[in-house]
Amino acid sequence: MSGSQIHPAYAAGERVLLALWVGGMWVIGFMAAPVIFSVLERRSQAGMAGHLFGAISYLGLGCGGVLLAGQWYRRGPFGGWRVGVLAAMLLLAAVGEFGLEPFMDTVRSAGAVDRARFAWPHGV
Repeated sequence: MSGSQIHPAYAAGERVLLALWVGGMWVIGFMAAPVIFSVLERRSQAGMAGHLFGAISYLGLGCGGVLLAGQWYRRGPFGGWRVGVLAAMLLLAAVGEFGLEPFMDTVRSAGAVDRARFAWPHGV
C-alpha cells in the first residue's frame, strides 16, 4: 500500500502519536523543566524533574514503537527515510532512558560533587 492510499484515520493516528511524542518532549524540555528549576530553591529538588523526562521517554518509546511498526508494515524495514528517522529517534530515546538516566542516577546517589562528571550527561 503506498503512502497516498492509507486510510485517513490511520494517517491522523500517526500524526497524533508523533505530536504526543515530539510535542511532549518540547513541553517538558523547554517549558516544564526550566520553570521547575527557576521556582524551586534547591537544585537537588529541581533535579526531580528527571521523572518528567522518564515519563516522556516511555511515552516516546511506546509511540515510536507503534509508528515504526506501522512504517515497517507499509514500507518494509528499509522502506524509506521515515523508517530511518523513527528508528534513530527510538534509539536515542532508549539510550537516554536506559543508558544516560541510570548513569546520572548512580552519580546523583553517590553524592558526587564532581560537576563535570554530572554535567556531561545533561549536555548529551
